[in-house]
Amino acid sequence: VAWEPLRNGRADIAGIGPEARGAFSQRAAAIAEHLSQRGLGSPRARVIAAHATRPERDTSRSADDLRPWWESRARDVGLEPRHLADVLDRVPRRPGPGPDPGLGEVVAEALGRRGPTATRRDVVRAWCGSLPEGAPAAAVEEAADRLLESMPATGAHADRVERGGVGERRHLVGRREIRRDTSVLARRELERLLAARGMAMPAVYERGTGRVPGDDVGIGIG
Repeated sequence: VAWEPLRNGRADIAGIGPEARGAFSQRAAAIAEHLSQRGLGSPRARVIAAHATRPERDTSRSADDLRPWWESRARDVGLEPRHLADVLDRVPRRPGPGPDPGLGEVVAEALGRRGPTATRRDVVRAWCGSLPEGAPAAAVEEAADRLLESMPATGAHADRVERGGVGERRHLVGRREIRRDTSVLARRELERLLAARGMAMPAVYERGTGRVPGDDVGIGIG
């Protein structure tokens, strides 16, 4: 897809008209109606209206439950598959490489700066933020799920079924169960430092320990 110019930090997909965007912007419509009824328009009034009009979340409905409703609304505003030629393939497709597994620690650190817990959606977003050239969607989701395996669910969400959309489980970012095997990124850094000193990685290097079997002294870089 192609994107329209940024406005207030956000951009719309080119080819999606204002009618279609309005049909799917129910929150914006509810806020605008709330302000209009009261003759208000200040930024502070919009913040209050956003809280006053926010409905309770229905965590019992999954994305699969909502999809027929979304598709019906899309048809009503002309967003059927045969009409999407104006939206898709406006720019050349640029499939990038899959995420580097060694960036998992970097992504986890980025998540930790945002808060102590994260959902799968947060993890996918964090991975995307680390991929300026993009990557296949399936590869990003695979990397996200692999990282989630090391993040236990919060106590309140431990028994909740993992699913996308509303009602996602929240995972503890700060209590990651780090695997013993050395990450790709750390191993590459070690190889770079050794090469700078004319040394090579031992063939019998024990991954995750930084030690050579039978040697009492670990590999030290100092």
